[in-house]
Amino acid sequence: MAGRSIRTERAHKRSVILVVIVTLIFVIILSAAIIRLNRENRILINNNAVIEERITEEKAKKESLEAKDGKGLTKQDAENIARDRYDLVYPDEIILTPEE
Repeated sequence: MAGRSIRTERAHKRSVILVVIVTLIFVIILSAAIIRLNRENRILINNNAVIEERITEEKAKKESLEAKDGKGLTKQDAENIARDRYDLVYPDEIILTPEE
């Protein structure tokens, strides 16, 4: 036999075509995954920028509160604000009001 038989050549062609098709399917699947991951990455980068901006704002607020009196609000100051502005009391406190 000088060459391959016709059956062998057809089987070889089919296997080459099958390998090419499977390779193309993998390329398509991987391309779709890469595109999806790039899109998610851009979203996460944008979210990260927003979070970093919020952190910067909160740090500025903290610094301004600390600069107010050098140490922020004490527990007593917070209680006074809660009582005066918001009329809050502890659950076990009894409020006495003068009779008119």
